[in-house]
Amino acid sequence: HLEITSLETTRNRIFTIAEIHEILYQQQSLKKIPFHEFVKRLIGILSSNKDQNGHPKVKLQLNSLDLNINQAVPLGLMLNEILSRLRNGNGNSLCKSVQLSLDVVRSKEINVNFDIQHLNPKIKKQITQPANYLPATLIKVLCSQLKAEFVHKKNNGIDSFNIYFTKEEKLGSASNI
Repeated sequence: HLEITSLETTRNRIFTIAEIHEILYQQQSLKKIPFHEFVKRLIGILSSNKDQNGHPKVKLQLNSLDLNINQAVPLGLMLNEILSRLRNGNGNSLCKSVQLSLDVVRSKEINVNFDIQHLNPKIKKQITQPANYLPATLIKVLCSQLKAEFVHKKNNGIDSFNIYFTKEEKLGSASNI
C-alpha cells in the first residue's frame, strides 16, 4: 500500500494552510512572511503525524526568506504535496533521506531544492506526471501561480526536484494589506 490515505492527505493540506495562517497572524504585514520559519514548522507537523521511524530523515539548509502571501501560500502547498508523499499510509518511509534547501540568489531569485535518496518510483510518478496523478497536477498549477519552473533530475540514486521562481510583490487578494 504505497499511497497515504485520502483523509491523511487532506489533513496535511489543511495543516499546511493552518500553519501559513498561524505565521500570518504573527506578522505586521502580509508582504513579509518568514517562509523559512514556515518550512521548519511544516517539517515538524509532517514528522509528528506518524511515528518518527516512518518519516525519512530530513536535513534542512534554509536561507532567510520573506515572501508575500501570494507567493508563500502556493509554495507552502507545493512543499506539502512533495513532502507528504514520502511515506505511505502505514507510516513507512518511501525514501531513505531528504535534503531540503532554500536558496536566495541576488535577493530575488529563489531556488527550492529537494534531494531525495532512494525515492520509490511510484511516488516519483505522483510528483512528476500531472496527466496521471493529482499531486503532480496540483504542483503544476501551483508552479503556474508562482511563474515557477519545476525541474526533476536523477543522478546516482538521488532524485532532485528544483523549484525556481522570482521573488516579487505578486498582486492578488492580499496585495494591499
